[in-house]
Amino acid sequence: CLTLVQNGTIALANYINSNNSFSGLPQSLQPCTSNVLDSTLDLSTYYSSIFGNFQGVVQYNLEGSSPTVAQLCETITNQTEPLAALAAATALFEDNISACVQSSFQDDYIDAYLSNTSFS
Repeated sequence: CLTLVQNGTIALANYINSNNSFSGLPQSLQPCTSNVLDSTLDLSTYYSSIFGNFQGVVQYNLEGSSPTVAQLCETITNQTEPLAALAAATALFEDNISACVQSSFQDDYIDAYLSNTSFS
């Protein structure tokens, strides 16, 4: 499981860096915004969205949230290619088939959480 995740991470970064694009990646790894590569903050948001799922599963394993580490690893190890494994794992956290990976620092963090400064 760990090796596929590590290799999937490397494959994803290599794909994005080599192609300077997200086209051709599985649907579950597509960013929600098209200009992700224009901003370091947006690209960081994209990666954070993917890897935050793994962090949450490990932190809250067996505490009533789903999926568990065992379920996540089963999904990953059912794939033979590292990028497909990462895509399958990411798909576990999507609400529907057309979902995408949050990738806008402004929209997903600043506007969503930090723009309202009232404490009422």
